[in-house]
Amino acid sequence: MYQNNETYLWNPATKQSKLLPVYTIRQSDDIYSFSFGFGFDPMSNDFKVVKVVAFHRGFIRAEINSTNRNVWRELETNAMKISMYISFDVCLNGYLYCTWSCGLMTRSCGLMTFDLNKEVFDYDIDYPANVQKTTDTEINYFESCITKLKDSIAVITFYSNDAYDTTIHLWSLDDACLPPGIKGSWSLISSFVLYGINTVYGYLNGSDNILVKDYNHNLYLYNLGSKETEKVPIKIHSHEIFEYKESMV
Repeated sequence: MYQNNETYLWNPATKQSKLLPVYTIRQSDDIYSFSFGFGFDPMSNDFKVVKVVAFHRGFIRAEINSTNRNVWRELETNAMKISMYISFDVCLNGYLYCTWSCGLMTRSCGLMTFDLNKEVFDYDIDYPANVQKTTDTEINYFESCITKLKDSIAVITFYSNDAYDTTIHLWSLDDACLPPGIKGSWSLISSFVLYGINTVYGYLNGSDNILVKDYNHNLYLYNLGSKETEKVPIKIHSHEIFEYKESMV
């Protein structure tokens, strides 16, 4: 959790929180955006937090904190794409998977991994070719998110036109979690159009549903099998929803 330039680790199971130390990368007016990634490293039995900061001048810095060391350490970022938006969405098998993009109006985007054990940004995974080549001038909004699809990685791309029709594609990454330098291939799992949707949160394992939100902050479940949409009886204004796995640590 982040508030007033302070970061906390919170465990809903134990109802305990921990304030992390002051960052190595200090707050400044030159910061354009920043994002956090959180995951478990099974090799060192350690929970780790990664912070990536993008600057107006066109460069990126990153740092990491582990619960065992309880200090921030700056990371090497030469292998990272220079982008204005980075989002950590999934942790799987000791890797954080994050999306990067150069803005909401561009399809200059991709997927990148962070090795929690080696503490390095590992390799880039190109998006499906037709995502990068789309040139529809009527599209006024484009975004993507990473999600778990059973035991693999998937990417959901979604874009809207002036009529507020949102086209959503679900792609699975075959042979995800490959060793560094080996690229996987993409398979299109589903493609559909919903009206008035501006946020896609991800795929819900066990239910075959995709969770989405409309412009009025209503939540809906779209079932990939039945092609039916069900309204969730709550409203939220939150920007992100996270998968929670109970732990007493």
